[in-house]
Amino acid sequence: MKSNSSHIELGQYAKLKGLVSHGSAPLQTLVGAVLEKSFVPPVFPLSGYWNLEYTTQLHHHIEAIWQVYLSLSQQESVGLPLAPYQKNCNGLLVTLCHSNKPVAEAVLVWPHDKFIQAVDDDTGSLWQINITASHSLIKLTCILVPGYVHAIDNFNPMNTKREMFTVHPYI
Repeated sequence: MKSNSSHIELGQYAKLKGLVSHGSAPLQTLVGAVLEKSFVPPVFPLSGYWNLEYTTQLHHHIEAIWQVYLSLSQQESVGLPLAPYQKNCNGLLVTLCHSNKPVAEAVLVWPHDKFIQAVDDDTGSLWQINITASHSLIKLTCILVPGYVHAIDNFNPMNTKREMFTVHPYI
């Protein structure tokens, strides 16, 4: 997202918040997606002179931009790793991602015992899997891409090569 003290790209901001898929979305799309309203941009008068109707349309245009910004600024960003304060929020909706692609929806489980015990399906032996401060315990609620989640099903704590999954705030 490009921004400085006087400029912000609303399309990129809306994408960061998870409301549009393309950061180049026009204002009409942003107003529809964010405010759930319709919007028609002002058209310069054919006479070439400003009039009261055009001034009113410009006012609505600026107000739409401002309302989209205010609404977006109150929402959590998506596609970013969890912030430290979010890791302790029991029931927080999250998205499990593999290679930056959402593969499952889940909820955070907190508090937990800093480990879970898992039974090996083949041998019946019990394994203890530690949950360190850099990881979170989640409960899957919806599989979005079944083929990706097989690495979780085949998880072997003794295996040193592991798939990298990341947990993000809910999309």
